[in-house]
Amino acid sequence: MKIFNIAALCILFSWINITIAQQKIIFDTDMGSDCDDAGALAVLHKLADKEEIEILGVIFSSNANPYGIGDCAAINQYYGRPDIPLDNIRE
Repeated sequence: MKIFNIAALCILFSWINITIAQQKIIFDTDMGSDCDDAGALAVLHKLADKEEIEILGVIFSSNANPYGIGDCAAINQYYGRPDIPLDNIRE
């Protein structure tokens, strides 16, 4: 019975470590004329405020909006994370 209890505790502690571990996110966006990407980035910031995730960077990849990278920077600034790395990938 002791071995079963020890095994159960090991499984439980492994599960707790997995669920508590902070996920690291790189957000790839084509932020443009609609609001879905801006909303998604805002949600990521709120999750980061709760320490559920860490935003490692934002990648902007669209030729349709020349101001998208600035939009990403403005959202990061608004949520108090102006130092998140930004990358502008244009094809």
